[in-house]
Amino acid sequence: LIPFPDSEHPDIDAWQKVLDEQIPNVNENTYFVAHSLGVITLLHFLQRHDYQHIGGMILVSGFSGPLSDISPLDAYIAKSKVDTNYFKDIKKKLVYLSDNDDLVPPKLTVQLAKDIDAPYVI
Repeated sequence: LIPFPDSEHPDIDAWQKVLDEQIPNVNENTYFVAHSLGVITLLHFLQRHDYQHIGGMILVSGFSGPLSDISPLDAYIAKSKVDTNYFKDIKKKLVYLSDNDDLVPPKLTVQLAKDIDAPYVI
């Protein structure tokens, strides 16, 4: 578990710095689990370091685009923009979503799964 500073007011640079410090080595035996805003944070981290050769990843209630027209997270999401095609070659990946998630619309998680060519479980 990696604790991010000030989770009520996420800062892309601060959160990426935490990942840089907490994850010094990544290879084909490295597996990641991320949830909600941590998903796009992880994807941004992996793409920023050109880490495609990982063991795998499990993404829970993730999304890669705006949550709504008025989401306070939109600025964070815009700065974390990732090319979802980058993740299609990662062999082991799975997306989980809830069909009654109050914060992340299930259709956004399904879209992320399709964009990165990952199976998903509801």
